[in-house]
Amino acid sequence: MPVSWKYCTSILVAWAVGGEGTFTPKHAGFPLGEEHGGATYFMMELHYENPNLRKGIVDNSGLRIYYTENLRPYDAGILMLGHTVSPMQLIPPGQHWLSIGHCSSNCTSNNLPENGINVFAGILHAHLLGRNMTLRHIRDNKELPIIIRDLNFDFNFQETRTLKEELVVLPGDSLITECGLDSTSRNVPTFGGFGSYQEMCQTLLYYYPRVDLVTCGSELSTKSLFYALGIKDTRTQPGQKLGSLNEYGIDLEAETKLAEGLKAGRVESKVQKTGLFNLLHDIIVKTPAKYENRSLFDIVNSAETWKEESVVQRLKAVSVKGEHKQQCGLKTTYRGSRDEVTISYPEFTPLPAPENKMCHGNKMI
Repeated sequence: MPVSWKYCTSILVAWAVGGEGTFTPKHAGFPLGEEHGGATYFMMELHYENPNLRKGIVDNSGLRIYYTENLRPYDAGILMLGHTVSPMQLIPPGQHWLSIGHCSSNCTSNNLPENGINVFAGILHAHLLGRNMTLRHIRDNKELPIIIRDLNFDFNFQETRTLKEELVVLPGDSLITECGLDSTSRNVPTFGGFGSYQEMCQTLLYYYPRVDLVTCGSELSTKSLFYALGIKDTRTQPGQKLGSLNEYGIDLEAETKLAEGLKAGRVESKVQKTGLFNLLHDIIVKTPAKYENRSLFDIVNSAETWKEESVVQRLKAVSVKGEHKQQCGLKTTYRGSRDEVTISYPEFTPLPAPENKMCHGNKMI
């Protein structure tokens, strides 16, 4: 698709399997129309998967958006949190695993208004390995009450959670999306990606008043991954950004013609299907000797790698407490870009554990 469409970063409507729709409170809504601060156009993105290559399947799905001409006091927005969609979300086979994504205090400090934003709903999103999800809220080195939690995550039931009471996220707050994953049924590693058999770990927060910040997440740094695997030297620098593209000028007139040609069938798209994990083929290891001249993809895709318990334990540790690359994206930011800022798990006093209660009949004891 035209490159400029990659700058379509501000989400208006989000849906996942099992969802029944989202309603905004009466005092907030999403603006429609350029004259009201809305977009000049909307792009609907759907993900299809047909692993058995069945023919003759016709899709008639769609969505229905209700609107009002009565302007509401606040413009609403959606903020995407969690682990960025990246092969750096790596889950070894045969494991109970924890993936996390940071929305750092650095990002919220620079991009949220003084009085913060008011959160009224959210969607927790993972794929087939997802078993439980939690969105943690940290302020002034103390953990606040859990925003959203699902201890029995089901890929087929991803409903929007409307909060009983709106809560405020202030500049300087940290938000941590945690995803408990189960790969015990797989004998190959799972990478972060768009396919159902790849993984995600994300939260979509519905809030007001709308700000320019649209993504606040992170991904494991290559430095942390190299440490876990015991890699000493490569043909690229450990700080290389995977999956990022350089900024460049866009010829909108040429892209418009391309889009019209694709739609009319006059032009064939030359884009080839690819997995994000293919980016790992581009990193060739020099040392240690056991990995010499092998690509990073070959190493992490080898069963021998995961037979080393020390490798598994190091990766488990750095996936949570290791160095991450921040993604702090604004409306004008290319969707695949990452910041140079490195962040780590914040120090904070956790919430006290809830009292253990047992269910007996219809009573809690």
